Amino acid sequence: MVHIVAPTSAASIHVVAGVNDIIIELQDAFGNLVDSENIVAGAGDEVLNISTLTPGDTYLIGVRNYDSNGGIGVFTLCTKSVTASTCDYGYGPYSLCGSYKADYVAANAYRFDFTSTTTLSTYTLTKIGSTFLQLNTVPGLTWQDIYDVEITAIFNIQDGLGNIDAVEVETLSPCQIEVIAQPLADLRAQDRCAAGPRFLGATVAATPHICGVVDYKWTFTRTDMAELPFVHYRGIANRFLKLSTVFGLTAGATYDVTVTPVFSYGEGIAGPVRCMSIVGPIMMAPQPDINGLERTVDNKNMTIDQLELGVYPNPNAGDMINVNFVGTEETVILVDIFDAMGKMLFSEQYTVSGSLNTIITFDQPLANGVYFVNFKLNDTIKSERLVVQH
Repeated sequence: MVHIVAPTSAASIHVVAGVNDIIIELQDAFGNLVDSENIVAGAGDEVLNISTLTPGDTYLIGVRNYDSNGGIGVFTLCTKSVTASTCDYGYGPYSLCGSYKADYVAANAYRFDFTSTTTLSTYTLTKIGSTFLQLNTVPGLTWQDIYDVEITAIFNIQDGLGNIDAVEVETLSPCQIEVIAQPLADLRAQDRCAAGPRFLGATVAATPHICGVVDYKWTFTRTDMAELPFVHYRGIANRFLKLSTVFGLTAGATYDVTVTPVFSYGEGIAGPVRCMSIVGPIMMAPQPDINGLERTVDNKNMTIDQLELGVYPNPNAGDMINVNFVGTEETVILVDIFDAMGKMLFSEQYTVSGSLNTIITFDQPLANGVYFVNFKLNDTIKSERLVVQH
């Protein structure tokens, strides 16, 4: 009999048996059988893989011949303790957007068990071949909680026939982490009343991005007259909302707006109440000339310097810009937007009669950097520099 003291909860016992049909028996310190192995029929090596040891306890390893009349003969015994992992990162606190890591022990997989100290529920995720995980990928993990964490290292070890045993090694040092409170979803500053009214075709946004969201709930409460509040669910984990998709919004109205993130486990905490106004209806009709014919646009006597041109906000978040034209007579202006390398990103022609305030939106937000907005009238061009910073 060979005595061992288990350093961890798992071990691999390998016996090279030669010509004998070997049985491996593992007993506790009192002689009680814990496990045995004789998977190879006849002569051959045997491997006993076990995951249920108690670290610090003493065990006895016995080797005998299946045919007791044949004697034991010569054999070689090798006992290998399987290494335990633990938390490689500390208490935190962490955002759900943050990463967490197990201590690397060359395991084939690592299982993370997070037990809430509030609800006592356990949430589990297994990473194959990696010690890293992003906290919001663990199903059920929530903002603002403290979790007890246990990490189990899983090794794929062959038995005597070459089959794979999944040997699990429990951590020796459980740890604890704190997850911070959920960030509040706030209506973007450029979409609030102070920045001016938004067109019904405009795209508004909540900020910041919140990890783990599956939907956004928008609540609109009209403030310029009495109406019941109405709720719009975005339907996807996208914090941008095109106002024209919201049934019930009225041109010329003003609303108190709140945004609530929705998670797989339910609604989160609603953000602050913000004022948002919408551009009122504008009636436009062609102007007849003195001969009763519709007036046509004539740019011949206009120059770019006779127009007041504006681009705002500047600096800009990159998803939209407001463009303002003020002129003395009706004219047509071409607006082109280029990046710093000269690539055209947008081109559109506008008719200005007195003044025009319009919004240009982008399918994909512009990256941080410098852009140029060119206004072309006849053969003259005026360029405005636009800075995008998220």
